[in-house]
Amino acid sequence: MKCSNECHVKIVGVSGYSGGELIRLLLNHPQVKLTALTAFSLTEPTPLHTYFPRLRGECDLLVEKEVPGEAGDADVVFLCTPHGESMRIVPEYRDKQCTIIDLSADFRFVDPSEREGYYAAPHPSAEACAEAVYGMPELFRDRVKGAKLIANPGCYPTGIILALYPAIREEMIETEGIHISAASGVTGAGKKPKAHLHHPELDQNFYPYRIGNHQHTPEILSVLRRATGTAVSATFVPHLLPLQRGILSTIFCKRSK
Repeated sequence: MKCSNECHVKIVGVSGYSGGELIRLLLNHPQVKLTALTAFSLTEPTPLHTYFPRLRGECDLLVEKEVPGEAGDADVVFLCTPHGESMRIVPEYRDKQCTIIDLSADFRFVDPSEREGYYAAPHPSAEACAEAVYGMPELFRDRVKGAKLIANPGCYPTGIILALYPAIREEMIETEGIHISAASGVTGAGKKPKAHLHHPELDQNFYPYRIGNHQHTPEILSVLRRATGTAVSATFVPHLLPLQRGILSTIFCKRSK
């Protein structure tokens, strides 16, 4: 990714939690200038503080209706779109002179067949998946630097992969029979209202969900295999906490013999 002293950034899908958090972070980056904010659901330009009142006075850009492929002068285009949407949008931007950073799960697998059974939509572009770089600089820093398409890691996988990678690399643990119990705040489920995330249902509650079929399971195993060259097997049980944000993962392993 090559920028001048000032890196121009467009963000697609700013109305959700990931978009709002990304804006907050980038506003504090001394070399970033936000040049365009867009969302698909709009009919007319809308002030950003309509979605995030805390950003009133922090960013004066209006949120415009997204037109895929219109990068303008952006050096970097962030996609904060739901799973399944980015794979449709990325082809519109790939021929532009910009780097794409996708916050969804659409390009986290080199082989899109690894996502089958965990994500509903079939992937239309194996070529783009092979081109994408998993955006974890602790493991893939050199590749991330020159990438044109970066797949931002998932929330659970980030902590779990970074915890397991050094132990597997140094052959400190067995790579089979790993057990992972993780708990996440509710904003990880997104901004769209859902009955089971309603405050009276969630408050003072704590429960596991998607046992055996959580979409982050294949991502964790795939990235660890790519990074270490070793096949890994693990069970992953996520839990929902009655908190806004944060993740705590407890991982049980056997020491290598």
